[in-house]
Amino acid sequence: MKNECNLYRSQEIFSEMLESRQSDRSNEGQAFRSIIDANPRIPGQLASDIYRNNSIGARTRALAEIYPVVEKILGKQCFAGVAQEFVTASPSVDSDLNSYGEIFPSFLSTILTQQEAFTELPYLPDLATLEWYFHAAYYAMDDLLFTPISSSEIDTSVILAQSHSLHCFSTAYPVYAIWQGHQDNEEAKQVTAINGKEYILISRQQGHPIVEKVTKEDCEIIHLAEDKKELESVVEMAVKLGLDIQNRLPAMIEQGWLILSDDG
Repeated sequence: MKNECNLYRSQEIFSEMLESRQSDRSNEGQAFRSIIDANPRIPGQLASDIYRNNSIGARTRALAEIYPVVEKILGKQCFAGVAQEFVTASPSVDSDLNSYGEIFPSFLSTILTQQEAFTELPYLPDLATLEWYFHAAYYAMDDLLFTPISSSEIDTSVILAQSHSLHCFSTAYPVYAIWQGHQDNEEAKQVTAINGKEYILISRQQGHPIVEKVTKEDCEIIHLAEDKKELESVVEMAVKLGLDIQNRLPAMIEQGWLILSDDG
């Protein structure tokens, strides 16, 4: 048990060393580095710096792959600086880099309030949200297959839930047009501001994420099924809100946006 604890703590110290050079100066960090120093081929400090730089570089590249449109808008050099600042402030908690960077949109929101250079890009966090959902939709787990049946045969006690790959959000900016305008190598077209809000839905069809604009009503119906509720309960809430669930629900199930299951 003691050896297992020592191994676990050593892994923790090593992870801390990858995040910051300050951890090198702690007593545990110095003790751990003395183990690395025992290697005659490379000094311990240099070895830890190499590991740290590789780790930061890997996460920075992962962010560039997840947020390619944000990178295009900021430019590679500016994006790299922002990404490295995020990486330094946001340690990875998962060995799978595909799950890293979910809170990058929130980080951009903070950047907007702190740096004047970004004041002309107020839509950037919402654009990043779209890109994260697009990325998440690709890697989302598969849904159980649903066999369409007539509405009269559906047990109203079954659970209605969102597809694992589905995300729907609203924005006050023309994020859909901005994202769409950067999907090729041509020069981005000028985008017109919108009045009110637009509602964007990201789903996965035949293995490929799809981005589309939907109505406010569709988004509200989808959010009703956010926490996996009984079909009867969702229908009752939708009726109270004046939503046309009778006509929209069958289409949403057929499109795979919402799914029915026997359990939660």
